[in-house]
Amino acid sequence: MEDGTAVQESLGTTPKGYVIYDSSGHMAVQLSRPDRPTAIDCNTSGAAPSDNCPQLLNGYEAYLGTYIIDETNHTVTHHLEGALASADVGRNLIRQFQVSDDKLTIVVRTSSPKGRQIRTLTWERVR
Repeated sequence: MEDGTAVQESLGTTPKGYVIYDSSGHMAVQLSRPDRPTAIDCNTSGAAPSDNCPQLLNGYEAYLGTYIIDETNHTVTHHLEGALASADVGRNLIRQFQVSDDKLTIVVRTSSPKGRQIRTLTWERVR
C-alpha cells in the first residue's frame, strides 16, 4: 500500500515472467504466480479491477501491444492491443521506470477499494 503496508498480491510475492520491448515499438508481458493452482478457474482475480492494472486470470497476467516512452517523466505507456482478459484490450497502462545496468524496474501506481497501491517489478535482461 502507499502507506508501506504489504498486501498479498494476486501474483504472489515472487511472480515469474517476461517482458519484451522491441525497437519497432511493440511489447508483450506475461507474469505467473509460481504456486498457481493446477485446476483452471476462468474467473478473473478476486481483487476489484484497478485503474492501472490489467485483470488476472487464475494467477496469470498477459498482454501485448505498443509502447511509448516519456524520458522526461521516466514513464512508459503500454497501449493494449491484446490481453488475457478481453476487457483490458484498448486500455493504456502507464508505468514509471528506471534502468540500471541490466535491470529494469517498473513501478505501477493503482487505486483500488483497499486504497492507493504501489507494485514494483524488477526485471533482469536475459541474454
